[in-house]
Amino acid sequence: MFAEDNDTAVKRFMEYNEADNDDRCLDDAARRQLTDEEARIEIDRTIGNYKITDIKSLLKAQRDEVILRIKRIEGLQQRKLARIIGISPNILLNIGSAKTVPVLLTFFK
Repeated sequence: MFAEDNDTAVKRFMEYNEADNDDRCLDDAARRQLTDEEARIEIDRTIGNYKITDIKSLLKAQRDEVILRIKRIEGLQQRKLARIIGISPNILLNIGSAKTVPVLLTFFK
């Protein structure tokens, strides 16, 4: 409570609410999305010796490792990544998620 008196409390609340601060809200930061060309350049930098066209034909473990590195690129949308490398957005969504853990657990039984 800002004060016992209602009028004083309202005045103090308004001052508090309108005061400048350094709060950063989730929707404050405008994220820049990469163009297709910028995305291709960043993907090439990230994947090293692989070619973009080769990613979908890699063994699953290698493919997932490479895609996890690519997913860390700032400003790269999942749909754009899926389109560029030729993999379903659903596959990209599952790579690195908890959904892949049971498959690994089954593998080690």
